[in-house]
Amino acid sequence: MIISIANQKGGCGKTTTAANLGALLAKKHRVLLVDIDPQGNLTTHFGINKANQKHTIYDVMLNGRIEDAIIRKDGIDIVPSTIDLAGAEVELTGKIGREYILDNELKRISRKYDFIIIDTPPSLGIFTINSLVASDYVLIPVQAEFFA
Repeated sequence: MIISIANQKGGCGKTTTAANLGALLAKKHRVLLVDIDPQGNLTTHFGINKANQKHTIYDVMLNGRIEDAIIRKDGIDIVPSTIDLAGAEVELTGKIGREYILDNELKRISRKYDFIIIDTPPSLGIFTINSLVASDYVLIPVQAEFFA
């Protein structure tokens, strides 16, 4: 099952939801967390040093091979992100089928996991679109306030 945590508003709890849901599910299931937000807060949450990563979601989006980017941390598999991902949106402009990149990669490895959870950026750009295309379900966290 692939679940995107998405909302175009920032600061509503997407990363916190992804991290906590992933950690809870990992107690009894095989879980992959995908950080597709250039801010990389999910990556930071799990104590992964972004500067030392040879492969990240940036490499996956541009060259494929999600297996090369998976890191095992605290019983959870994680695909980390870095700020380099912000430039990938421009690099993908004009690429045919760019909205299916993540879907194609996750389809190849989905049998290895019970749950794949994707933390998205606070926008409706190409990364969120990739996440939504790849997902079976979308979880939209909102704050219980007037303008939410």
